[in-house]
Amino acid sequence: MLSGLIKGTRHVGWALVGFGLIAALAPLAAGTAVMVVVGLVLLAAAALLGWFGMRAREAGVGPTPLVVAGLAALVGLVLVFNPSSGLSIVRLLLIGYFLLSGASELLTAWELRREEGWAWMLVAGAVSLLAATALWTNWPISGARAIGLLVGVNLASVGWAVVRVARRLDAAGQRVAAVRARLR
Repeated sequence: MLSGLIKGTRHVGWALVGFGLIAALAPLAAGTAVMVVVGLVLLAAAALLGWFGMRAREAGVGPTPLVVAGLAALVGLVLVFNPSSGLSIVRLLLIGYFLLSGASELLTAWELRREEGWAWMLVAGAVSLLAATALWTNWPISGARAIGLLVGVNLASVGWAVVRVARRLDAAGQRVAAVRARLR
Protein backbone atom coordinates (compact mmCIF):
# COMPACT_ATOMS: atom_id res chain seq x y z
CA MET A 1 0.00 0.00 0.00
CA LEU A 2 2.88 2.38 0.78
CA SER A 3 4.43 1.96 -2.67
CA GLY A 4 1.11 2.91 -4.28
CA LEU A 5 0.94 6.00 -2.07
CA ILE A 6 4.49 6.97 -3.05
CA LYS A 7 3.83 6.51 -6.77
CA GLY A 8 0.58 8.47 -6.52
CA THR A 9 2.31 11.18 -4.52
CA ARG A 10 4.78 11.87 -7.32
CA HIS A 11 1.92 12.21 -9.83
CA VAL A 12 0.06 14.57 -7.49
CA GLY A 13 3.20 16.68 -7.13
CA TRP A 14 3.73 17.03 -10.87
CA ALA A 15 0.04 17.80 -11.43
CA LEU A 16 0.20 20.54 -8.78
CA VAL A 17 3.25 22.04 -10.50
CA GLY A 18 1.29 22.08 -13.78
CA PHE A 19 -1.78 23.61 -12.15
CA GLY A 20 0.47 26.21 -10.56
CA LEU A 21 1.84 27.21 -13.93
CA ILE A 22 -1.68 27.51 -15.35
CA ALA A 23 -2.82 29.67 -12.43
CA ALA A 24 0.28 31.86 -12.64
CA LEU A 25 -0.33 32.45 -16.36
CA ALA A 26 -4.09 33.05 -15.89
CA PRO A 27 -3.66 36.76 -15.06
CA LEU A 28 -2.65 37.27 -18.69
CA ALA A 29 -6.33 36.71 -19.55
CA ALA A 30 -8.74 39.57 -18.96
CA GLY A 31 -11.50 40.25 -16.47
CA THR A 32 -13.74 37.61 -14.97
CA ALA A 33 -12.07 34.83 -16.96
CA VAL A 34 -9.07 35.05 -14.62
CA MET A 35 -11.20 34.21 -11.61
CA VAL A 36 -12.92 31.31 -13.36
CA VAL A 37 -9.60 29.81 -14.53
CA VAL A 38 -8.02 30.20 -11.09
CA GLY A 39 -11.19 28.70 -9.54
CA LEU A 40 -11.06 25.69 -11.87
CA VAL A 41 -7.38 25.20 -11.13
CA LEU A 42 -8.10 25.31 -7.40
CA LEU A 43 -10.93 22.79 -7.79
CA ALA A 44 -8.64 20.43 -9.71
CA ALA A 45 -5.91 20.88 -7.09
CA ALA A 46 -8.48 20.29 -4.32
CA ALA A 47 -9.55 17.04 -5.99
CA LEU A 48 -5.92 15.87 -6.18
CA LEU A 49 -5.23 16.94 -2.60
CA GLY A 50 -8.42 15.21 -1.45
CA TRP A 51 -7.42 11.98 -3.20
CA PHE A 52 -3.95 12.22 -1.72
CA GLY A 53 -5.42 13.05 1.70
CA MET A 54 -7.60 9.93 1.63
CA ARG A 55 -4.64 7.75 0.68
CA ALA A 56 -2.41 9.44 3.25
CA ARG A 57 -5.05 9.01 5.94
CA GLU A 58 -5.26 5.28 5.14
CA ALA A 59 -1.49 5.19 5.63
CA GLY A 60 -1.87 6.87 9.03
CA VAL A 61 -0.73 10.41 8.17
CA GLY A 62 -3.75 12.32 9.49
CA PRO A 63 -6.52 14.60 8.22
CA THR A 64 -4.56 17.79 7.45
CA PRO A 65 -4.39 17.23 3.65
CA LEU A 66 -8.17 16.74 3.64
CA VAL A 67 -8.73 20.03 5.46
CA VAL A 68 -6.46 21.87 3.02
CA ALA A 69 -8.30 20.20 0.11
CA GLY A 70 -11.67 21.29 1.54
CA LEU A 71 -10.57 24.91 1.86
CA ALA A 72 -9.09 24.88 -1.67
CA ALA A 73 -12.41 23.48 -2.97
CA LEU A 74 -14.37 26.19 -1.16
CA VAL A 75 -12.26 28.98 -2.65
CA GLY A 76 -12.42 27.32 -6.08
CA LEU A 77 -16.22 27.05 -5.95
CA VAL A 78 -16.57 30.71 -4.96
CA LEU A 79 -14.35 31.73 -7.86
CA VAL A 80 -16.12 29.53 -10.42
CA PHE A 81 -19.73 30.20 -9.46
CA ASN A 82 -19.38 33.83 -8.46
CA PRO A 83 -16.32 35.19 -10.27
CA SER A 84 -17.51 38.75 -9.91
CA SER A 85 -17.80 38.45 -6.13
CA GLY A 86 -15.82 41.01 -4.29
CA LEU A 87 -12.11 40.45 -4.43
CA SER A 88 -12.04 41.09 -0.68
CA ILE A 89 -14.03 37.89 0.01
CA VAL A 90 -11.86 35.83 -2.31
CA ARG A 91 -8.77 37.45 -0.86
CA LEU A 92 -9.77 36.54 2.71
CA LEU A 93 -10.56 32.95 1.71
CA LEU A 94 -7.20 32.65 -0.04
CA ILE A 95 -5.38 34.12 2.94
CA GLY A 96 -6.98 31.42 5.11
CA TYR A 97 -6.07 28.75 2.56
CA PHE A 98 -2.46 29.95 2.32
CA LEU A 99 -2.11 30.11 6.12
CA LEU A 100 -3.53 26.62 6.61
CA SER A 101 -1.52 25.24 3.71
CA GLY A 102 1.67 26.87 5.01
CA ALA A 103 1.13 25.54 8.52
CA SER A 104 0.48 22.06 7.13
CA GLU A 105 3.62 22.17 5.00
CA LEU A 106 5.75 23.41 7.90
CA LEU A 107 4.42 20.60 10.11
CA THR A 108 5.15 18.08 7.38
CA ALA A 109 8.67 19.48 7.02
CA TRP A 110 9.15 19.14 10.78
CA GLU A 111 8.01 15.50 10.66
CA LEU A 112 10.39 14.80 7.76
CA ARG A 113 13.32 16.82 9.14
CA ARG A 114 15.58 13.77 9.32
CA GLU A 115 14.81 12.80 5.74
CA GLU A 116 16.45 14.07 2.59
CA GLY A 117 14.17 16.53 0.79
CA TRP A 118 12.51 17.94 3.91
CA ALA A 119 13.90 21.41 3.13
CA TRP A 120 11.76 21.58 -0.03
CA MET A 121 8.64 21.15 2.10
CA LEU A 122 9.95 23.84 4.44
CA VAL A 123 10.40 26.19 1.47
CA ALA A 124 6.87 25.39 0.25
CA GLY A 125 5.51 26.29 3.69
CA ALA A 126 7.42 29.55 3.68
CA VAL A 127 6.12 30.35 0.17
CA SER A 128 2.54 29.72 1.34
CA LEU A 129 2.98 32.00 4.35
CA LEU A 130 4.60 34.67 2.17
CA ALA A 131 1.67 34.42 -0.27
CA ALA A 132 -0.75 34.97 2.64
CA THR A 133 1.27 37.98 3.75
CA ALA A 134 1.43 39.38 0.21
CA LEU A 135 -2.34 39.12 -0.17
CA TRP A 136 -2.94 40.61 3.26
CA THR A 137 -0.73 43.62 2.60
CA ASN A 138 -1.49 43.99 -1.15
CA TRP A 139 2.24 43.90 -1.85
CA PRO A 140 3.81 43.85 -4.41
CA ILE A 141 0.68 43.49 -6.58
CA SER A 142 -3.02 43.29 -5.86
CA GLY A 143 -6.29 42.27 -7.46
CA ALA A 144 -6.87 39.42 -9.88
CA ARG A 145 -3.25 39.46 -10.98
CA ALA A 146 -2.08 38.83 -7.44
CA ILE A 147 -4.57 36.04 -6.89
CA GLY A 148 -3.61 34.13 -10.04
CA LEU A 149 0.10 34.62 -9.56
CA LEU A 150 0.15 33.76 -5.85
CA VAL A 151 -2.06 30.68 -6.28
CA GLY A 152 0.20 29.58 -9.12
CA VAL A 153 3.42 30.06 -7.19
CA ASN A 154 1.91 28.32 -4.16
CA LEU A 155 0.71 25.27 -6.10
CA ALA A 156 3.98 24.97 -8.02
CA SER A 157 6.10 25.16 -4.85
CA VAL A 158 3.94 22.64 -3.03
CA GLY A 159 3.94 20.36 -6.06
CA TRP A 160 7.72 20.48 -6.36
CA ALA A 161 8.11 19.76 -2.64
CA VAL A 162 5.78 16.77 -2.95
CA VAL A 163 7.78 15.46 -5.93
CA ARG A 164 11.05 15.77 -3.97
CA VAL A 165 9.64 14.08 -0.87
CA ALA A 166 8.10 11.30 -2.98
CA ARG A 167 11.50 10.63 -4.59
CA ARG A 168 13.04 10.26 -1.16
CA LEU A 169 10.24 7.99 0.04
CA ASP A 170 10.53 5.88 -3.11
CA ALA A 171 14.27 5.40 -2.55
CA ALA A 172 13.65 4.42 1.07
CA GLY A 173 10.96 1.98 -0.01
CA GLN A 174 13.33 0.36 -2.49
CA ARG A 175 15.96 -0.06 0.25
CA VAL A 176 13.39 -1.66 2.56
CA ALA A 177 12.31 -4.03 -0.23
CA ALA A 178 15.94 -5.00 -0.87
CA VAL A 179 16.51 -5.74 2.83
CA ARG A 180 13.32 -7.81 2.96
CA ALA A 181 14.42 -9.76 -0.11
CA ARG A 182 17.82 -10.50 1.47
CA LEU A 183 16.16 -11.70 4.68
CA ARG A 184 14.04 -14.24 2.83
